[in-house]
Amino acid sequence: MTEDLSAIPERAVAKVDPGIYDSYVGQYEFAHGVIYTITKEGNKLFWQITDQTQRKELLPLNENTFFSDGISGQMVFVRNSTGKVTEIILREADSEVKARKIR
Repeated sequence: MTEDLSAIPERAVAKVDPGIYDSYVGQYEFAHGVIYTITKEGNKLFWQITDQTQRKELLPLNENTFFSDGISGQMVFVRNSTGKVTEIILREADSEVKARKIR
């Protein structure tokens, strides 16, 4: 999944407290079995597809919504009523794909 960055409008990176990133760290499984692993290193958040060596930085649009050069849309972290992160939603064009947090 690659993206021609020149084909999309420039996205502004928001300033958010990197302390919130701890709640996003974990593994998220899509219905078709693909797992995204979210990690934090220092004040940066990264995503990686299981069994792939390359990881990519997630950049915030706001506290819950991120973009990356490997995602043409947005990755949204969803919290339940108690504030716990339970899933991510990948929004691309007119579609949304959900992945539940498994660890």
